Amino acid sequence: MTDPQTVRQVEPVSGFTLTGGEMLDHSDRAAARVDHAGLELARRAVEAAEGPVLLIGPTASLLLEDLSPEREVSVLVRGTVDARSLQHSRDLHEGLSVHCGSLDRFDTSDHAVVVALDPLRMLVTPDSRPLSCRESLALMAGFTAESGVLVAEVSNSLGINDLQTAPSVLARDNFDHLAGEAAGGLFRHELAGALDHADLNLARCFAAVPSATHPVVLVRDDSLADEELVQFAKTFTSAVAVDPGPGPRTLSDPTMLTERMFDARLAAELAPVWIVMWTHGDADDLQVPRAVAVEPETAAGWRARVVVDDDRHALGGLVASGVVERDLSRAYAGERGALVETMLTDACRVRDLTGVRHVVAAYGAWLMSLPAPEAIVATVDNTVCRTDGDSVTFGLFDPSWTVSVETTSEAALARNLWRFAQRLLRRSFAHPWVADAGADQITDSLCAMVGIDWTSTRESSVALEERLQASLGSAADNGFARLTTPGAQEMDAQDPRSASWRETVRANAELREELAVNRERIDWLERHLEWRDRQFAGLEKRMNTVTATTAYKVTDALGAPKRKAVKSARALVMDQLPPGFKDKAEKAVRRMLNDAT
Repeated sequence: MTDPQTVRQVEPVSGFTLTGGEMLDHSDRAAARVDHAGLELARRAVEAAEGPVLLIGPTASLLLEDLSPEREVSVLVRGTVDARSLQHSRDLHEGLSVHCGSLDRFDTSDHAVVVALDPLRMLVTPDSRPLSCRESLALMAGFTAESGVLVAEVSNSLGINDLQTAPSVLARDNFDHLAGEAAGGLFRHELAGALDHADLNLARCFAAVPSATHPVVLVRDDSLADEELVQFAKTFTSAVAVDPGPGPRTLSDPTMLTERMFDARLAAELAPVWIVMWTHGDADDLQVPRAVAVEPETAAGWRARVVVDDDRHALGGLVASGVVERDLSRAYAGERGALVETMLTDACRVRDLTGVRHVVAAYGAWLMSLPAPEAIVATVDNTVCRTDGDSVTFGLFDPSWTVSVETTSEAALARNLWRFAQRLLRRSFAHPWVADAGADQITDSLCAMVGIDWTSTRESSVALEERLQASLGSAADNGFARLTTPGAQEMDAQDPRSASWRETVRANAELREELAVNRERIDWLERHLEWRDRQFAGLEKRMNTVTATTAYKVTDALGAPKRKAVKSARALVMDQLPPGFKDKAEKAVRRMLNDAT
């Protein structure tokens, strides 16, 4: 009897091959990570090799668009929806063959390059048993030729992702829990010998940050000693500030943890995931960059890709939309240093309002010296600061943007500070203002530090923002979203799950502390009010005691004729006044009092 796992069928409608364990009416490519920095690394490996290529998983399948139509390419996905979509590309790729099924049901060999850039659990289906990381890598190693290269994403069993996310059994999608979790990842020291049995040598290992879901920065492990390169990776990660978005609640901000990981020189050991390259040949034969950085959450035409070899260069040309244009070849080619936003958030975390004031004052003085169009793009997350003794210099981190809008430097500065306040609240960072302060309240305080009245400037700042958004159509569709601000309604409607768990607990603790202080004030006021009541009661008692004495009664009786005489004289005078004079006099007195006030 034929083993059902070895049976191959051809889907009658589209013509792709069913390898077994396929998932009907399921799609992974809809959530494929187009900003995965490993795509640029895999693209270079594919271009440098000759021979057939195997792309495994939804993210790796995105490389198909960049390959030559004559190149022999095989693609393996687990969902039939994805397989049909890829099969429609056969008209453009003559050498394309599409396979649908689980990784453990697939049988092939002799590929010059094998690429898998998704979590290994996304390569198997509910029909398969759970595969460990080593088992999955061993299967893919069997697909390579004798001189082939394997490029794979490997989870870190001790990565900072465990410090970022709180796993939840309720947050399960893509049927991954039915297929079973792979038995963790690997430790750093296990990578070298993971595929010795397949005669594959560890050629290159890249630390991917800031998170397993958004590996937008890759740094080669043997380049982590380069101070300038590490500073660039830190600054880029902070500048793009990936929002975790909906999903399991984060325990701490990924960007902040990444910065601390780089500072501790532990990026190779604690990276959430690695992009690893194994080869049968000599590792020195692989010409790969030292680092790759890709902008997340940006449309393909506007997305900047920075590659660091012996020098740093960006890929792309000039793109424009309305009053905004971008020269992608100059992306992130500006000054080097610490982001102004990082300096401000560090001061905010320790409630150092004096430090915030000094940074904002220096930044504001520099920005006011710029022409207004340049000041618009000089946001706090696009401005770096360098100190040399007592000298402080500012510069643009990404000088590729050009905005041709007529406005004032005051409006641009106020808008940039407003944007920082919203980013601060969206990322749930601690700050020295009251816990329930809104963006306008924080912006009002920041603007006061540079001598700007936010109340009078807010209208022009918002108008500037609306004009930018109107000329761009949709900031999220063209890459300018990182330098623009979501509106107030969007801020109010943001997903609360984007806040980290640790920051949420800290904010709750601050609210409880402020509530406790207010309760103490109320208790003090209540005790003071009770004391005042007792004082009044005592005075009233003393007054009653005095009025009950004989001396008071005699004095009151002696004064009675005088009071009666005064009352009679007053009545006599009123009788002598002309009719209506009293009302007119009263109205005149009221007018005089009103004019006086």
